[in-house]
Amino acid sequence: MLHFEIYIDDDANEMTVLQIHPDEDSLLLHLKLAGQRIAKAYEFLEATTRIDIYGTPSDALADQIRQMGMGAPVRFHVATGGFSRLASVAV
Repeated sequence: MLHFEIYIDDDANEMTVLQIHPDEDSLLLHLKLAGQRIAKAYEFLEATTRIDIYGTPSDALADQIRQMGMGAPVRFHVATGGFSRLASVAV
């Protein structure tokens, strides 16, 4: 994972989690390793209201994300331009 942040909006009673992964394998590993902790967090959270994915995941990953969202709308955003100043990860 290249970047992880949590934003809290107390007025709206909302939390937003931002993750940036270098590739799909990184996100899959994160979900595998943190899956139980993510599920446990729902003891304290009301619901997932929306999931936004920036990039084009495989069909299998998209299905996994939809299942984790427990019915929340999942939106996929395809990049059409831009750049990143994040350091490249050597493989």
